[in-house]
Amino acid sequence: MATTQPDRLDRIESLLERMAIESERSKRESNERLTRIEQANEANAQRITELTQVVASNNRFLESFSQDLKRYTDNLDRVSQQLATSTASANEDRYETNTRLSSIIGNWMQSPVIWG
Repeated sequence: MATTQPDRLDRIESLLERMAIESERSKRESNERLTRIEQANEANAQRITELTQVVASNNRFLESFSQDLKRYTDNLDRVSQQLATSTASANEDRYETNTRLSSIIGNWMQSPVIWG
């Protein structure tokens, strides 16, 4: 069966129309995918911005907390030194008191009044 020139042109035209329709559909789908990707990128950028703000806030908190801990440990060191000084002083006082009591008891024990 021989095809005539007009039939062949009709088939080519039909094929070109289908290709044009398919091309438009493909372009539309590509544009939709691109739009979704751009929206996802924007959402990700927003989330990154939010996370950056959270990290900055956490860093400020940690810096403040670190300074509070430093002040606390400095105060504990100061109290510890005061306690050590006070304890040393009390020990020295106790030693002096014990020495005097020993001397008094020693003198008293050697007293002729006691042993008569």
